[in-house]
Parts: sequence; C-alpha cells; structure tokens
Amino acid sequence: MRLRTGLFIFLSAVSFFIFMADTVPAFCVYNNTADSGVYFEQTGGGDVLKGKAAFYANLYPGGARCCHWRDRSCNKKGTNTAPVTFNITVYEREEKADIGRRVLRTFEKVALPADASIEVTGAAGGRGENFRINIFNE
Repeated sequence: MRLRTGLFIFLSAVSFFIFMADTVPAFCVYNNTADSGVYFEQTGGGDVLKGKAAFYANLYPGGARCCHWRDRSCNKKGTNTAPVTFNITVYEREEKADIGRRVLRTFEKVALPADASIEVTGAAGGRGENFRINIFNE
C-alpha cells in the first residue's frame, strides 16, 4: 500500500512538471499602453505564409497574444532559446474604423529569445517619444 501511494505521488509530480513545461509560451506580446493600438508582426524566426507573417497581433490597450515554443509556425527552430524578431507599430486608436490611423511610433527588428515576452508601454502625446518596449522573461 505504501509503495503504491509513493509511486502515485511520484508519477503525479512528474506529470505536473511535464504539463507545466508544456504550457510555457515561446513568447507573448502585450499592449500595455494607455490609449494606443499596437501592431506586432514577426519578421524573423517564424514562417512567412503568402508574404504575411504567420504570427502577428493587432492589439488594443490591455491586449495580449502568445505562441507556444513548440509551434514551428512562429518558432522554426522549435527551441525555447531560438531568436525571433518583430516590427512593432504604435498607432492612434480610432473607435470607428482602422482606416486612416496615424502612426505614432515604430520599432523595427526588435529581437528577443523565443522564451521571452515583449510589451509596449506609454501614452499618446508629443511625437511618440513616450512609447517604450520592454523585453522580459515570465
């Protein structure tokens, strides 16, 4: 009885750690701006399908999107340390339409390892100098 209980606890712990390792995303992108839209387009490390990046996100403030590190469409090498790059556009958010948006700031060729995340912070005003990017591990 003790052997079965110990074996059950051991297998449960191993299963938990395997499950947790499987849920770690390759990367996440976050729009933590106060009032602007942010468009993230992966430019390196992932697939390009018909001229368009396989991973992209158009996020309003508070939005986020992630890609699992084993998903080869956004991480060709399939390892959690593979490099990925992005072009990021911060734009003036209009409530009624996405047409005619004014670009406030662009960040090009932003590189990060596939196990990291990136966020854009700041608020509209001035000439876009208020926006910053932060790269971090979760």
